[in-house]
Parts: sequence; structure tokens; C-alpha cells
Amino acid sequence: MNTPSRTSLTSAQRDVLEAKIGTAAKLYLDARASQLSPAVSRRLSEGRRLALVQMNARPAQSTVVNRGGTLAQSGGFTDRITDPTFWGAGLLVAMALALYGGMHWEQNKRAADAAEADMEILSSDVPMDVYFDKGFKTWLTSGDK
Repeated sequence: MNTPSRTSLTSAQRDVLEAKIGTAAKLYLDARASQLSPAVSRRLSEGRRLALVQMNARPAQSTVVNRGGTLAQSGGFTDRITDPTFWGAGLLVAMALALYGGMHWEQNKRAADAAEADMEILSSDVPMDVYFDKGFKTWLTSGDK
């Protein structure tokens, strides 16, 4: 039997298909429930009651419902937090940013050190009177150094 792929179903078709599956499952479970022993029925009933009590005792969580959206398709944000791939990708991005920042900082430090060295050379070797000489600027810009 050819079943359409999940991505080719429209929202209405998906709802109808889910309703049919739910109805078939209900009929099957109802037919089998009548065959259970009273002890098993009591245990199932008690388990369901405990599950409902625990579910109602938990604080309500806000969820993002976006049928077919990114969060719905990926399992939501809470599933991502426990995914090791999520943390691995985050660590990789953090390492790349740290490497880039370190290289950028080192480059700026070298430029500042070179500027400081140039300033020391200029201030120590040249007498102060030269800076006020009109020909000094011409000598700096000319290629006759």
C-alpha cells in the first residue's frame, strides 16, 4: 500500500489521518480491555490516577506551538538542551569566536607595540629642534631617506 509521505500531507489531511488512527486504536484497546482480569484493571486504574496527580502537581510549562515550524520539527528547545550535538556545536562556535578574538587582540597588540617602538626611535634619535624645522616634513615625505 502506498502511503503519502509526511511532508506531502496538508494539515487537514494529517488531522483526518490522526483521527482515523486514534479511532482504530481506541476500538482495539476497548476490545482487549474487556479481557483483562480485575486485578490488572485495578493496577492500571491506580497507575493512571497517580500519573494524573503527578501531571497536575507540576507547574505549567509554556510551550511554543507552531505546526510544522522549526521548533515543532526539531523537537522543541527543551530537547535541544539535552542533545550532545547542540552542546558540541555551541562549543565549536565558542572556540572559533575565542580564536578569532585572540588573533584580533594579538594583531592590535603588535600594532600598538610597533607604534610605541617607532615613537621611541623618533623621540630618542632626533633632537627636538628638528621637529620645528620646515625642511623636516619635506625630508620625511621624500624618498631620499
